Amino acid sequence: MSSLDRQQKQAERRIAIQRQMDLMEQAALGRNIPDILDGNGESTTDNKESARRFLDDSSGDSSPNGSSNGTPPGGGPSKVNGEGGGGFLGLLQKSFYHRKNDQEFDTMRQTNIAPRSGGFSGGGSSMNNMNTMNTMNSVQADPKRRKRCLFILASVCLTAILVPTVGGKWSEHRTKKHREKENVTIIPQDMAARRLAIQDTIIKMGLSDPDQLLRPDTAPYQALDWVAIHDKAQLPVHDSFLPHRFALATLYFSTHGDLMFAPVPDDGTADIPELSNGEGDVRDEADEKDEEEAIIAADDFSLEPDWLKEDNWLSAKGICTWYGISCHHRQGTPADQVHFDDNWGISILNLTENNVRGTIPPELLLVLSDEIRAIDLSGNGIWGDLPLELGELDTIEGLYLDENFIGGTMPGVELAKMTKLQNLYLAKNILTGPMPSQLSELANLKGLTLHDNQLTGTLPTEIGSMPQLELMYLDLNLMTGTIPTEYGSFPAIHDLRLRNNYFGGTIPKEFGNAVTMETLYLDNNELVGTLPTELSKLKYLDELHVYKNGLTGTLPTEYGLLKKLHHIYMDSNGFIGTIPKEWGNIKDLQQLYLYKNKLTGFLPTELGLMKDLYNFRIQSNRISGSIPTEIGNNFKLQSLYLHENSLTGTVPTELSELSRLVKFNIHGNDITGSVPEEVCDLRKKKLELFVSDCDERVRQVQCECCTSCHAD
Repeated sequence: MSSLDRQQKQAERRIAIQRQMDLMEQAALGRNIPDILDGNGESTTDNKESARRFLDDSSGDSSPNGSSNGTPPGGGPSKVNGEGGGGFLGLLQKSFYHRKNDQEFDTMRQTNIAPRSGGFSGGGSSMNNMNTMNTMNSVQADPKRRKRCLFILASVCLTAILVPTVGGKWSEHRTKKHREKENVTIIPQDMAARRLAIQDTIIKMGLSDPDQLLRPDTAPYQALDWVAIHDKAQLPVHDSFLPHRFALATLYFSTHGDLMFAPVPDDGTADIPELSNGEGDVRDEADEKDEEEAIIAADDFSLEPDWLKEDNWLSAKGICTWYGISCHHRQGTPADQVHFDDNWGISILNLTENNVRGTIPPELLLVLSDEIRAIDLSGNGIWGDLPLELGELDTIEGLYLDENFIGGTMPGVELAKMTKLQNLYLAKNILTGPMPSQLSELANLKGLTLHDNQLTGTLPTEIGSMPQLELMYLDLNLMTGTIPTEYGSFPAIHDLRLRNNYFGGTIPKEFGNAVTMETLYLDNNELVGTLPTELSKLKYLDELHVYKNGLTGTLPTEYGLLKKLHHIYMDSNGFIGTIPKEWGNIKDLQQLYLYKNKLTGFLPTELGLMKDLYNFRIQSNRISGSIPTEIGNNFKLQSLYLHENSLTGTVPTELSELSRLVKFNIHGNDITGSVPEEVCDLRKKKLELFVSDCDERVRQVQCECCTSCHAD
């Protein structure tokens, strides 16, 4: 090989390397790789292709199909012998590969390997070769450019090292974030095995639906996660109280977070027959106040998303220290020691008025089925239907779920299985459907409250045979039909409330057989007929409510025998006749409401014998005669409503003895004359309302102390 050929070969190799560096520089700067310039500064694809072929030939590894270094035909990527494929990384790897193998170039030079046909210039002319040598010399003569290229190479190498590392960390970070977003937890292998073992135990015990245990959005799944992984107590898998912690955790998770929300009735209350408070009736005012407080409570309730108290719940401490839980007595300890740091059988679960919102999980009822004595979740935001698993509570004596949002029908068959149940409180919910007759099978039941619901249908006659039933509240529902005569057979009833329904028919005279009766609410119905005299046998009767019905006839004189009677509400009916003087024997009577009837005759003087009477309302009748002076003996009177009758005469001076009187109304009568000064002095005490016919247009009554004057 001549000296000229060797120089040409060296020049071609150096130019190829230099152009390789140019390409890497352009790629590092984020630019498109330009066509390589020939020695004259003109773009030529032939030069670029010649350089690629030259580098491929220099590696000494040509493939049989004409592509170098394992590169497929068409210039696809190659990863043979550790080299990269096409593109920038391929150029980088080839650059490093050839820079490390300069000896190979020297060998090629010494063995007179000629360049491929066409060389870099396409024609291989000596003029182009000379231009190439000039370009190479200019590159070697520019040290700044060489340093810049070396700097770019170092940067690219550093990037090649850091990108996989940093990229891997970033990928791991993104994966972690994704898992957190999707609530995916990486569980250590031993914990995963523990979780699976507990899950199998729960399924074998029949405590939970297997599908629920596999869904992360359910309370059983979350409870299983907690008891298996996050519970610091870490009870052994087969510990007899591990199911207790699981069941309580299920209750916790079902009443926290998204699981606690459910649709609430439009106004937060059940449909209730409208009550009017005509004449300022304190009974109806109390009803309306209860309704307003219920609505306000429902509004306030939504402001508190979590339990008000949850001390020690989901902690490592024993469940007998968790708020609201009382455990069974342990042998050898004081009888009243029901709270201690241990896991033991649960006797009472009491979370009343604790802002517990959500559903009652069946897991809780199944675990506590053979040990719980009382569950009190009243005054909360429990919703959903009554769980059928209530029928598994063999030992329960008290179930208090009143003042919640429990709906659906009552599962009579399941409720009847709670044979030891003594108190069933389901009032102030949104229960629908009929009252189950199966409740009569609860032989030990003493208290049954179903008021303030949306129950329909008729009263089951079987209920009348319940031997120990002491109180039954069915008021404020939508029930119809008549009152069964069997309800007179209650041997132990004390308090029966059927008010605010749509019951028709007459009041059964058989009620006279319920000799233990103390409270009887039959008001706000559609009852007709007369008051049965047999009620006079109820010697323990304290309250008798029959107002706002369609009752007629006279007031039974026999009721004067009811010596323990404190409250008589018979207003808003169609009673006729006089007020029996025998009623004066009811000396402990405190409230007597007879207004809005058709009563006639005089006010009996015997009314003055009622020393405890504080509310006497006889307005809107046809009472005549004068105001008895004996009323001045009713020292405890606070309200005396005599208006809209046919009373005559003057205001008795004796009324000045009523020092506690707050409201006094006599307008709409034929009373005349001046109000005694002594009576006016009551305005200096407690008298706030005094109404008479003292309007200037008529001046029927001369009253200087009246608060309001009418012209009737």
